Amino acid sequence: QAPAFTAATLARQDFVLAEGQSLDFEIAATAPGGQPVRLTVGSELLDQPGGTAASFAGQAAGSVSVTGAGTAAGTFHLRAGCAVARPQPYYVLATAAIEGCNTRNAATAFRVTITRPGFAAALTGDTDVCNRGEGTYTVRGPAFAAYHWVVQGGQVLGSATGPTVRVQWGEGGAGTVAVSGVLPTGCYTEPVALAVAVRPGLPITGPATYCNAEHTALRYSVSGPAAAYQWSISPGTIISGQGTNAVQVDVPDGAFATLQVSNGQSGQCATFLTIAPDSACLAFYNVVTANGDGRNDYFTIRNLRQYPGTTLAVFNRWGRKLYESADYRNDYGGENTSAGLYYYYCRLADGRTYRGWFELIK
Repeated sequence: QAPAFTAATLARQDFVLAEGQSLDFEIAATAPGGQPVRLTVGSELLDQPGGTAASFAGQAAGSVSVTGAGTAAGTFHLRAGCAVARPQPYYVLATAAIEGCNTRNAATAFRVTITRPGFAAALTGDTDVCNRGEGTYTVRGPAFAAYHWVVQGGQVLGSATGPTVRVQWGEGGAGTVAVSGVLPTGCYTEPVALAVAVRPGLPITGPATYCNAEHTALRYSVSGPAAAYQWSISPGTIISGQGTNAVQVDVPDGAFATLQVSNGQSGQCATFLTIAPDSACLAFYNVVTANGDGRNDYFTIRNLRQYPGTTLAVFNRWGRKLYESADYRNDYGGENTSAGLYYYYCRLADGRTYRGWFELIK
């Protein structure tokens, strides 16, 4: 005769609990005639990470077995962690077996569904904003001690735990603001979300990067009539074109600058363009002061690290070669030469060449 699960065990096999809540239920099996019975329980919940605590008969990993004479029993305990909710249930599988010459067994399953509490709230705020603009958002509904905000397409300014937040939006496109209540267990409710349209301004045509030797008189424009456009750049200077749809600007050597343009019309968004130095551009410094003060002690080529295998040769005014390296590392300081004017020849591994001069001051 096979073992059997008790009526109390089979009376309820479906359970529902929320993240952060606990569940306990007894699993027991009997064998006729007091025969030894082995009860084995397994579930992915026993190996679930992220704060979920599950055990059977006090054991918390893998497949757990207990034995008894005539009866084997244990309590399945679960404390659901955060972020483990899902639509489909977790299964707890139990097998009872009488071991002997002819093993006889019985099996059953329990279904545990973990949910995330709902949030009957409304989220209000600015749903139509300009690129890089700010919006304010407030959740109205059941009060929580703290809230959890998630923003896509922007970032929260200041605190992100209260019922109201300010958001700095990005360059344009679709954005989303979502908020959940933080439960006493530390878990979150289901989020309430709000879609936000982030409107771009007129696209700016012009270089987004510049070489260090070419950081002046950079040209930018917007499409449209040559009307009253207002331009600004920081850091930098508008050198011509203010009030029109095309300008020239100077950017400080090596600086990251932000160019902004607007036409002042109601409902129109300003446009922003970040202008950055191009790290692939080489710049040759033409002064070497080999005095050991740590400044300009060597003939330096900016961004040279990006071009391994660069050949450099140095010549005097009569064309005599004084120095050569097949893999220059910004380490020539005019050793064994006198102050004066010298000429260089630089050849990259890809075949591009550069020629110029530098002054050695001693």
